[in-house]
Amino acid sequence: MAVAAGSLESFDPKRHGFTKYVQRIKLYFEANNIAAGRQKSVFLSALGYETFEVISNMVTAAELTSKTLDELVTLLTNLLHPKASIVTKQYRFGCCRQREEESIADYVADLRRLAMRCDFKPAALDETLRDRFICGLSEEFIHSKLLTESDDLKFDTAVQMATMIEDAKRSAQFMQQHEPNSTKETQDVNQSTTRTREHISCYRCGGSHLANKCRFIKKRCRACGKMGHIARVCRSKTM
Repeated sequence: MAVAAGSLESFDPKRHGFTKYVQRIKLYFEANNIAAGRQKSVFLSALGYETFEVISNMVTAAELTSKTLDELVTLLTNLLHPKASIVTKQYRFGCCRQREEESIADYVADLRRLAMRCDFKPAALDETLRDRFICGLSEEFIHSKLLTESDDLKFDTAVQMATMIEDAKRSAQFMQQHEPNSTKETQDVNQSTTRTREHISCYRCGGSHLANKCRFIKKRCRACGKMGHIARVCRSKTM
């Protein structure tokens, strides 16, 4: 028995788009040389219980047998993906905005996909895309920058400019996150130096400095008469 080329998942309306699923199953038919007479049976068996129950409730058992594969596909397409009006499609396009953390490239892909369904006139398409693109940008700085451009700004040019600004911002953020925090390091050094000084006690006078920096280095002690310290810290008077 020949091994099937590729795999055929059961259709799951929660995970799969029906139109894309139909495209895949037709490729599966072609790759495995499934005869036209068997294609409908394979298709129905791959629908999954939930979708098979839906189509079984739409047609009688006799119609399920008599209808062609294309007719059944059309029935399910109209049910699962009802056609929206042009007004609805253009409304969805007009509401498209760049989501938080969404890249410029992904935002543009969404705009183009929605625009394809709107039947915009070819002559007005570039300007329509440009205006919606600028209005929907989430980054206020990029939005403001593009609004200062000339009226003949093209959609592709606007996208390129926005992408360059986005890339520059990401590069700056990356460098900021990965460069040494010199300010913090300086603060740490200063704090360490201060703590070190606090623990130093000059044997000449008792102050917080090194003995060789003491101003009493040539001072004669009143307690013992020796040079180099003062009476306050004189060890001789405590002995």
